Amino acid sequence: MALGKDIDTQYGAKATYWNIAMVQNNTKDRIFVARLFGYIDKEARLEKAQPIATAEFRLEGDTYRQEVTLSEIYTELKLSGDFSGSLDV
Repeated sequence: MALGKDIDTQYGAKATYWNIAMVQNNTKDRIFVARLFGYIDKEARLEKAQPIATAEFRLEGDTYRQEVTLSEIYTELKLSGDFSGSLDV
């Protein structure tokens, strides 16, 4: 599961393939964080290339939920911020 969205990077190339690489759930402080890695394309990810960008998704305060699936994170990402309008790839 991943998202397809062209996002400019500091290297001048666009990251077009984004996947969730890490999640962290701090139940005490009610903060859920997912870190996404961005690659030039799917092939770069499959060849284990280094990501060219990172992004962070957070649920905290009133939006915090203790149980969040990867599918739910991808759905929420597609509805807001830099990933608005991205596609499942």
